[in-house]
Amino acid sequence: MKTTIYVILTGAILFSCGIARCWAAEQEITVKVAGVRVAGKGYGEGYEMRPLNWAEGTTVSVLIVRAGGGIVAFDKDKSKITRMTDDKGTDLLASTEKKFFMGTPGFGSFPKTSKDTKAILIEVVGDTTPGADAKVIEIEGTVVLAVGTKTKTAENKDIDLSAKAKIEAGPVDLKISEVGKPQWGDEPLSVAFEIKGNPSAIKELKFFDGEGNEIKSYIGMPISPGFGEKKTVKQEYWLEKKVSKATIKVTYWVDLRDVEVALKIKTGVGLGK
Repeated sequence: MKTTIYVILTGAILFSCGIARCWAAEQEITVKVAGVRVAGKGYGEGYEMRPLNWAEGTTVSVLIVRAGGGIVAFDKDKSKITRMTDDKGTDLLASTEKKFFMGTPGFGSFPKTSKDTKAILIEVVGDTTPGADAKVIEIEGTVVLAVGTKTKTAENKDIDLSAKAKIEAGPVDLKISEVGKPQWGDEPLSVAFEIKGNPSAIKELKFFDGEGNEIKSYIGMPISPGFGEKKTVKQEYWLEKKVSKATIKVTYWVDLRDVEVALKIKTGVGLGK
């Protein structure tokens, strides 16, 4: 299921959908420009001296709030920026040389979701800076959010971690791919999983020892992040206790769906204040 919301954001932080706010079914969506960063050329070779400690280009931080909560993730693969220009027509996505060191122009690599699941902060990034006489940055595109509010938990008892077992995890295929000592850190055990399907469908994964006590664990960065039914992701967990068997509880979303937010942004440097 997919819901589309059309949001127009001006430099004065006004929203237009024919009414003051936009609704997706019962959920209210609002969008606000939360920050603007323009970094010019630095000095020296490579990144010897960078203004704002950043590569040359333009970044607009966008805060999206869903009143009822349930924001699970930002789907970068399905989202797109179709235009990022200044009011003089300068294409901020274009570049004659590769300068953006955190990825390709479009969206930043590190969106952040609030603990109450009501808000997400994403960055729209360009490789080029606005012209000298420019006053406004204009952005058009689509943001796709995965949202959900209902979960179930699958309990996988006494799993032999060395057997590369398949783990019950609802809508995704999950199996143990590697077990051993982490490449870095002090934790005694690393358990890596292969995930086929949408990794955002998994809300949390926990380990328990033979006595039923939770083993504290830390989740690493996914090695092959992505969305879509055919994507495969390797996800590693670092455990504070070394065990050969564990009960693995996987909590997953049962109502995960896409909400598509169509953006038309115009912003200066005042952030509406």
